Amino acid sequence: MIRAMTVGSASARPEHHGAWAHHRADVRSRILVAYLELLDAESVSGVSMPAVADRAGVSVRTLYRYFTTKDQLQQAAASWFDDLARDRIAGAEVDRSTMGAYRRALWTEMAGRMSAVRLQHATAEGRTMRTRRLDEAREVVDAALDPGLTGRARAETVDLIVAVSSSSMFLELVDRMGHDPERSADLITDLIELVIDKGGRQ
Repeated sequence: MIRAMTVGSASARPEHHGAWAHHRADVRSRILVAYLELLDAESVSGVSMPAVADRAGVSVRTLYRYFTTKDQLQQAAASWFDDLARDRIAGAEVDRSTMGAYRRALWTEMAGRMSAVRLQHATAEGRTMRTRRLDEAREVVDAALDPGLTGRARAETVDLIVAVSSSSMFLELVDRMGHDPERSADLITDLIELVIDKGGRQ
């Protein structure tokens, strides 16, 4: 009797944990989407935490359980597009073999929230978020390069790839010039391959 109860309880716990994790992920997603939607009409500094909570359909208290400061919320929103893109490539590592599919997914998601992307470039808060992510972007690119590429050539190759695959290039091609986001992503992927090949010959 005791053994049967123990087995039954153990098997129920993972299901409960899975449902709770799904609920938390859903609430977090609703909060981030609400924040990005509000950015379409407001400045970064003009979006209040109560307004985000109201739009997400949660209490302010619940919002602060997920994001204790507005800065945390902004940082999570800044990586929102990246998270969605990784989901679309089934969570695969972003490396040379997957970067094309990843960038197509990423830039398609960004095109759907153009106002939020523009605000990252037009406001002090947005520029701060982009600066914080620079080191991370460099690390991702550096990890994907051939270890034989070293020194100044490697550092320059890393920064060139970060620059041409940045949201600045996205805005230039998609927002200002009106190119299709997926086609633009393909062009940038081809350009990165050329940069990598040239770096390998230095």
